[in-house]
Amino acid sequence: MKPGRYFYAAFGLSICSDIPVMEFVSLQPLENYEIRIRAERARPDFPLYQGANHSFRIDKEDAILYFSGVGEYRICAGRQVTIIPAEQATSRTIELYLSGVVFAVLLYLRGLLVYHGSCVAHRTHGAVALVGDSGAGKSTLAAVLQQRGYGFLSDDVVALDIQAPTRSISVYPGFPLLKISPELAARLQLDSCELLAVQEGESKAYLPVCGECGQGDRGRQSGECGQGDRERGVAPAFPLGAICFLEVGEERALERLSARETMIQSIRYTMPTRLLQQSGEQAHFQQCALVARSVPAYRFARRLSFQELEGDADLLEQYMSLKGDM
Repeated sequence: MKPGRYFYAAFGLSICSDIPVMEFVSLQPLENYEIRIRAERARPDFPLYQGANHSFRIDKEDAILYFSGVGEYRICAGRQVTIIPAEQATSRTIELYLSGVVFAVLLYLRGLLVYHGSCVAHRTHGAVALVGDSGAGKSTLAAVLQQRGYGFLSDDVVALDIQAPTRSISVYPGFPLLKISPELAARLQLDSCELLAVQEGESKAYLPVCGECGQGDRGRQSGECGQGDRERGVAPAFPLGAICFLEVGEERALERLSARETMIQSIRYTMPTRLLQQSGEQAHFQQCALVARSVPAYRFARRLSFQELEGDADLLEQYMSLKGDM
């Protein structure tokens, strides 16, 4: 891993990094930035963790995350990430952990409400978050909606900026890459040249997408939309219009949730519950409560079938069109 100076944007933040990160959006060099990523020399072992598979220590502003065979990530004051890689870790593995769980913890430490989900931008109703367990079809449904012209905002991590006094809730675009399976790529008739490899041995691939216009990588590179203009810096946030909690069910069904049900689901699918298996402090509950009172939420039960994907998307679009409260 060769240190350098790379400038990026992700989730509304400007970043200066010692290492390249495929997932982040490249920026022109900046004198001022919000996040600093530093890489230290690799270590052959980490005796402090005594063979543990992983270890998480998260305080109010700082965190230390360790992953066996990958290394240690130290987050300081929500502004700096120091990477101490394991000698056997590949550069790509280090990037993936950084852009995934490590950055999700950083966003949480910065006061954002972080859901496990994907997010698309509806034409008139703002951002629609698709939240649920792994395997519930969040990325798959997001990919189908993206192909229908929805803007794509994020995959795996949905970060909400909540302004309590005004009850303003918005979503920051994450990475312009959507991870999809080979089966879904074939069903959407995507050419292999449109996809990017995630890492060696990974069956899924990245579909480069554009957050503001919903086009593929060609639209983003040609500058046909705001996010394609890299000189503009970080992309703007989108107002949150709705949350759909995805579940696997025997029959397709979409129903509105009460504020109480929405809060319970929000606590379940947000950081730190998802990572530490324990609920957060008072501020976390207050954020979940504000979202439950301010944003319509739905339970969307669906069967995991590629043959039913179009019907799932049809129902979601029809419901959004018929229900003015979204």
